[in-house]
Amino acid sequence: MRKDGVPVTHAMLQLMALEAAVDEGYSEDEFKAGWHWMVGFKRRHKLSLRARTRVGQDSNEDGIATRQEFSQHVRDFMGEHGVDVVYNADQTAVNYEYLPTKTINDVGEKTVWVKCGGKTKERVTAMVLANSAGTKHPLFLILRTMKSKVKTVVQENLVERQGFGKRRWESVEPMEAKFNCRVSEKSTAWWNGSISLSFLQFHFSDRPDRDTKPVLLLWDDVSAHWTEEVVAYATSINVVLVRIPP
Repeated sequence: MRKDGVPVTHAMLQLMALEAAVDEGYSEDEFKAGWHWMVGFKRRHKLSLRARTRVGQDSNEDGIATRQEFSQHVRDFMGEHGVDVVYNADQTAVNYEYLPTKTINDVGEKTVWVKCGGKTKERVTAMVLANSAGTKHPLFLILRTMKSKVKTVVQENLVERQGFGKRRWESVEPMEAKFNCRVSEKSTAWWNGSISLSFLQFHFSDRPDRDTKPVLLLWDDVSAHWTEEVVAYATSINVVLVRIPP
């Protein structure tokens, strides 16, 4: 049962032990599978009651088989398309200005108040990229900001300043140069199809061997990564997209 990922409790162990005892010809008076027997049984077999560390439908063996199958799938793609370099992109959230959950306060106070302006944390979305040669590429960051209500201003910001207003861009532009990264604006800081296009353009559109040498990009099974526009643009810049299994 444990190998299949089914949780085994003390009560289940006791019931199974009693059933096994009956099969061996013992009566309920002769063997009760009590607490002391259970402690000894776990000690003899090096078992203990553990908290779960992973929840899922697949076992470790299933995961190993999936990894091996995916690895072979990638090799086949590389051979089919003549790819030498494989890239892997992974999206993550970065929290900053995170308020601690605990503070030093008077003993006995029933209410502990912390001023936070309605928010306990701010976040930015980061897409990290590395390749099979061990090269780490610049971070691609999505920062949440308030958009202008004037459509012409919004369009100007998108075309000229990656979505930022003039004043904000004055601080973003030197930061990009200093930390070698790309920062874009989004009202929610969540990833979408247009950001996927910007990511591909930033990292892959200007490579010198784009027309003659395809590259392979592994990224997650997220809907924003696999829109028709994203897949078509990746094909146009000679990037082969491979979906990482969930």
